[in-house]
Amino acid sequence: PWDHPCYPCETIAPEARAAASVGHPWDHPCYPCETIAPEARAAASVGHPWDHPCYPCETIAPEARAPASVAAQRPFRLLFVGRLRYYKGLDTLLEAMRALPARIVLDIVGDGPMAAPWRALAAAPELAGRVRFLGEIPDEDLPAAYRAADLFVLPCNCRAEAFGTVLAEALASGVPCVTCEVGSGTSWVVRDGETGRIVPPSDPAALVAAIRELADDPERLVVMGRAARRDAETRLSEDAMIAGVMAAYFGK
Repeated sequence: PWDHPCYPCETIAPEARAAASVGHPWDHPCYPCETIAPEARAAASVGHPWDHPCYPCETIAPEARAPASVAAQRPFRLLFVGRLRYYKGLDTLLEAMRALPARIVLDIVGDGPMAAPWRALAAAPELAGRVRFLGEIPDEDLPAAYRAADLFVLPCNCRAEAFGTVLAEALASGVPCVTCEVGSGTSWVVRDGETGRIVPPSDPAALVAAIRELADDPERLVVMGRAARRDAETRLSEDAMIAGVMAAYFGK
């Protein structure tokens, strides 16, 4: 967020900004509300930093916040979160990364039995410096990981991915998602064209097209992010889940 043209420390050297590239934006040393009480900051613990009540450009129209000229100058960050198992399809995403522009980078959070072979795939020369395996991180650090991402990708390849809780977490953080139609709940959680994109499984070319479509259209990405947050608050909230269960079992 401190690379945003409205951010008050926009003239700070990039290397100084990068020192705070992980974590809550309001913990950045230049953030204007750095002295606000922690409990006040926590009120905005879900969503993009420009939804924070102290963010200086909170009233600026979405299309003005993410001009293409700014987006093209910084890395576009993809995020994957989950156990590294075969059905997560991370090999498909790594193959897609080879065909994506160099400014598109990928953070992988999680560990599992496929870690070694997938690390080997990520060692391809075309991916040098573009893929980070972050391992498992504490649950309390996950919101910051989601908010650091431009786009969440769950490239699952079969029905073993039954729902995709990580998709719901990304939507709740205001991050659009790209995932696959595997005949399970993934395409219910993500609304194609509204809160993200749904593509066929095990299809690197389809992943490339969907990711590029959104990476090249920052204004649409902002609109999708807002829709994602609204969807999480309405369809995926605890109250919505309780109401759905009551309606299904008791007709209430």
